Amino acid sequence: YSKDEALKFLTEDVAGNIENMQLVRNPDEVQRLIQLTGLSESELLSPAYLYGFWFLSVSSSKNRRITEVTSAVGKRIDEEIQEYLNSWELGSTVCMWRDKPWFRIKITRPQIQDGGMRIDFTRCKPSATGLEWIEAGWRDEFFLLDQIADYAYRTADFVTDFSNKTSPGDVYRLRLVVTERTHYMTSPKKNRLMVVNGRGDKIPEWIKEGRAERYESRSLFLDSLASQLEVALIPHLAKHPDWPWMVFNNDSSVVIESENRSPLRFSVAECWILRYEICLKEEVAPGVFDRVPVRVKEMQALKERLEKRLKELDKACIPPTDDQPVPDFEPV
Repeated sequence: YSKDEALKFLTEDVAGNIENMQLVRNPDEVQRLIQLTGLSESELLSPAYLYGFWFLSVSSSKNRRITEVTSAVGKRIDEEIQEYLNSWELGSTVCMWRDKPWFRIKITRPQIQDGGMRIDFTRCKPSATGLEWIEAGWRDEFFLLDQIADYAYRTADFVTDFSNKTSPGDVYRLRLVVTERTHYMTSPKKNRLMVVNGRGDKIPEWIKEGRAERYESRSLFLDSLASQLEVALIPHLAKHPDWPWMVFNNDSSVVIESENRSPLRFSVAECWILRYEICLKEEVAPGVFDRVPVRVKEMQALKERLEKRLKELDKACIPPTDDQPVPDFEPV
């Protein structure tokens, strides 16, 4: 490290020790910090925070109740939500709201009917006699609340965030949006866009009703979307059966790409990449798309499904029917 970097890390470490000491009030630690910093005890105990503290309460049938004071409240909430939903995700909902100075989260798994999980947290300030609840500042909300919503979006089926927005509003408005990009050297260019509809109107009502009773409407329509994606996209990839297509996950999307070079020369300038990025969105109005919860497992399953189809492009090409022509891309 440079001297400036070393000083920065040392300052943060000392500030973190002072912050922790203000909470636990250990006399030995107070004396150690007096000697280390040259500050008086009253100065060390004056309110001054590096990360600040949160009081966190988690209750569910699985872990009964957890109460703790932490600086990393976002990370702890992510761990608790993932652990709770890991055994059963279908139909799961996460609902968040403000109850100043508290923030509340309710997680439910309707199929299991175990009462759900409740998470309550608030900013707190240590004093000589205990903890005082205080309202979170705008920086707390700016950096933390979206982060917690992100955690829920990659874990649950339905999420109501702190702005009272529920997503998705209607599972039958879910779409797979495929963006075609061409990368020449390091400059990406967005070429065309394809919107894949799961054709929910073609799913028999008795199947919809049966899956809805088991809280599986979302998984039913995602299966339909994946099938329609094969019909829509694979024929376009099959036009280049000799290209080395690669499929991988990128955050909450699936990417299919092929790198191609000139057969005569292999300069970087002649190298280009054709990429298809596949994202799950909700079409809230014609051509208007909102972000929706997307579980990592869902995108991994879609990746594996597409990999399987691409192994033999000829077999993967699903012939279109008269009432279901091969969708095409639209210019962006």
